[in-house]
Amino acid sequence: MSLRSLAESVIFQAIEDLHDGEHRHEALAFFQGDTFREWARMAGMSRGEKLRLLEMISAYLHLRPAGGPTAQTVSFLARKAYMEDWRHPGHSV
Repeated sequence: MSLRSLAESVIFQAIEDLHDGEHRHEALAFFQGDTFREWARMAGMSRGEKLRLLEMISAYLHLRPAGGPTAQTVSFLARKAYMEDWRHPGHSV
């Protein structure tokens, strides 16, 4: 298995974990932190792809019952991460 395939699998698993009440908080922490950015970089995702994925997760969370971190938090962090990527053009994202 290549590093890219492994990174994609980790991201896909975190997406799946959003559907599982037992693991939802861990999945949210993954997407809200630098861990997602690092795995996304290894998966070869562009800035736009990362932003779109985080915005889709945010939209999904708006449809979920209340509890845990809010969709607004994920959306805010997605925009923040996107802007940080642009401010540091030499940084590999």
